[in-house]
Amino acid sequence: MRVLAYIFIALVIGVSIFSAIRYNQNAFKARNDLNQERFLRMETEEKLSKANLKAASMEAEIEKQKARAQSLERLVEQTNMVNDDFKKRLDQADRLKESLTQQIEELKKAPAL
Repeated sequence: MRVLAYIFIALVIGVSIFSAIRYNQNAFKARNDLNQERFLRMETEEKLSKANLKAASMEAEIEKQKARAQSLERLVEQTNMVNDDFKKRLDQADRLKESLTQQIEELKKAPAL
């Protein structure tokens, strides 16, 4: 009967040792998986942060280019306005020249007093 008790105790100890080793292996694997996941998450967050910075930089550049385009549009409008004003003045000067030329011709044709 004692021998049976020793065999039973040895069997329980063997199963316990096997279970402890198996648990340790599972825990080690789980810890490695967790570390791998943390590393991937940190790497992904770093890439996301860089992408956000790049996007913000691009948005700032877009705003800068929009402001430049608006400035150029205002400059074109001002140039067009100046050109229109010059055309009006040139037309007025042409009409005045024609009027004065006509008056000179009329005065040349008129008898001298």
